[in-house]
Amino acid sequence: MFHIGFIKTVLSIMRCVCFNCSKILADEDETKFKQALKIRNPKNRLKRIYDACKSKKVCAGGDDLDVQEQQDTDEPVKKRGGCGAQQPNITVDGMKMVAEFKASKKKNDDQEQLPEPVERKQILSAERVLNVLKRISDEDCLLLGLNPKFARPDWMILQVLPIPPPPVRPSVMMDTSSRSEDDLTHQLAMIIRHNENLRRQERNGAPAHIITEFAQLLQFHIATYFDNELPGQPRATQRSGRPIKSICSRLKAKEGRIRGNLMGKRVDFSARTVITPDPNINIDELGVPWSIALNLTYPETVTPYNIERLKELVEYGPHPPPGKTGAKYIIREDGQRLDLRYVKKSSDQHLELGYKQHN
Repeated sequence: MFHIGFIKTVLSIMRCVCFNCSKILADEDETKFKQALKIRNPKNRLKRIYDACKSKKVCAGGDDLDVQEQQDTDEPVKKRGGCGAQQPNITVDGMKMVAEFKASKKKNDDQEQLPEPVERKQILSAERVLNVLKRISDEDCLLLGLNPKFARPDWMILQVLPIPPPPVRPSVMMDTSSRSEDDLTHQLAMIIRHNENLRRQERNGAPAHIITEFAQLLQFHIATYFDNELPGQPRATQRSGRPIKSICSRLKAKEGRIRGNLMGKRVDFSARTVITPDPNINIDELGVPWSIALNLTYPETVTPYNIERLKELVEYGPHPPPGKTGAKYIIREDGQRLDLRYVKKSSDQHLELGYKQHN
């Protein structure tokens, strides 16, 4: 099945390679192709190679062209190995990939039979696209800006679906006898059910259009499992009509996992404020509000080199005189924390090497 997050990238790669032999359509001697190879950013390189290949309608560089060129010149000619096949116009329609063949092509021994009619549209299954991407060599992957060791293009087609553990989709106990499952659990159950239905239809030898309908239904549930807010697509809903909360909606936006739970956590020793320029401080200084500066502390380990200075800070305490800095609390080696706001005895304020003092 197609991964809805990679379908546009898969479309770009499919337009860059031959539909029959999976070779890159652009000629190595073209100026656009040479300029694209100089780009080191993988994403930008794929975009430039796509610009060089999108107008190609034939997989050029076949054996006949190579032999003719080699006869005209005495220098050895490097063969591209193109098959000479006519290329279809591949587009994405919603969650479907469609190939439009403009003309028929005679089948060679090593070439896939193209449709007989002059103009015909075919819905490309994910399995067919996967076979094209698998045939792309590692050398061509590098030219496309993909690292074949970590990012093969055929890996962007879903062959297995990872299942998140129960803590990601916990069930809620309604009362002592009933339990409500998470939206992801419901959607995974739908995916498993429709996958079994598709497998049953293939096993029973159902017609091709029936299998295509079942495959599209399975593709819909897989896509809405990842993102249920796809433009131009209906939303997957519960029986009550409420749209399910997909994985994408749990991660993005202000209330998502990133901004809502990770970046927005309230922790110790931190503060937030509005930042503005100040003409009264130096360029390498940072102004901090007085109320924040009195509460924020910096841990400093007691050593023979700073013990005298730290003792002076302990004497000032948590409420130092104007222009001075004081200590807030002391952490001993056994982990005991002494708050200097409540410790008045000088014996308890004694410092030893290894203590941590928060100033």
